[in-house]
Amino acid sequence: MSKYDNTVDNLQQLIEELKNYLKLYKQYTQLQLVEKLTLLLSALITGTIVLVLVLCVLFYMSFTIAYMIAPLVGGLAMAFGIITLALLLLLLLVFFNKQRLIIKPVTRILANILLSSNEEEDKL
Repeated sequence: MSKYDNTVDNLQQLIEELKNYLKLYKQYTQLQLVEKLTLLLSALITGTIVLVLVLCVLFYMSFTIAYMIAPLVGGLAMAFGIITLALLLLLLLVFFNKQRLIIKPVTRILANILLSSNEEEDKL
């Protein structure tokens, strides 16, 4: 019976180790999820801040250019019309190139954040 008891003890130890491993693996997965979500959220916040600042710069720059070209084009209304047309052309350019200018870079950034493995994991 000693051999049988030893086998049962080994099996119980193995089950306990397996439970411990699963618990640690669950914690590890949760930590990885938190890390990825943190990186994703920080990229989103950074992108939003940059977008707002770029829009502010574009807004004030368009007013500046309109006031600068007003004497050259015959009035403020004509200058604002020219600036509006230029911004509409820029909007159309971005719209028709959205795959190359927006979708592919965002996809690449998200893939790098979500699919990247830690260098420390590779060393283990």
